[in-house]
Amino acid sequence: MSRATATRIPEDFAPSPALMQYARDQGVANVDRMLEDFRDFWSAKSGKDATKMDWAATWRLWARKEGDKAKEAAAREQRYQQRFAAPTGLLTNSQRKGMERGRFKEEEKSPEVPLTPEQREFAAAALKRMGIHRSMQ
Repeated sequence: MSRATATRIPEDFAPSPALMQYARDQGVANVDRMLEDFRDFWSAKSGKDATKMDWAATWRLWARKEGDKAKEAAAREQRYQQRFAAPTGLLTNSQRKGMERGRFKEEEKSPEVPLTPEQREFAAAALKRMGIHRSMQ
């Protein structure tokens, strides 16, 4: 009975089209870039961890991890957009300019979109960090 041994990544490692599609299906946007990173990482790695029994399985694992990272980044961005992005009425352009100049004009707040308590708190904290102490009532 022969025993398989772990090997370093082959210099010409190229995932099959099915493995490339697997990475796309996991949510990896730039599979070609992931392939470059994968090859470079495993070529540069030293020690016993640099050898693998199954490079296709290692590729699938990387694809799942990269897909999870992309999904988490998208979820973070969505949460940020829901909380702070326009058109929430957080701050108008003239308010931002006023903040840059060290003043804040409450009357410039957009009347059609009132600030939520969370937005008020966020804006007050931002103003405080900038050294502007103003009530956000």
